[in-house]
Amino acid sequence: MPAPAGTPPAVVVKLNTAINQGLQSAETKALFAKFNAEAKIGSPQDFGDFIASEAPKWAAMVKASGAKVE
Repeated sequence: MPAPAGTPPAVVVKLNTAINQGLQSAETKALFAKFNAEAKIGSPQDFGDFIASEAPKWAAMVKASGAKVE
């Protein structure tokens, strides 16, 4: 989940650093390996770009599925 709009840049950098460190830990890597997954380490901009590229694909899949919010 991205930080709220207006979050000070220094806070975003601190959060990103902590998250990336956690994703690189042996414990996290082992947990991800159980699901054949691998964490992608990156910058806040990388994450934003990923979300922007994925959102249309997943929105189309939800629409095609006919799922509705109740």
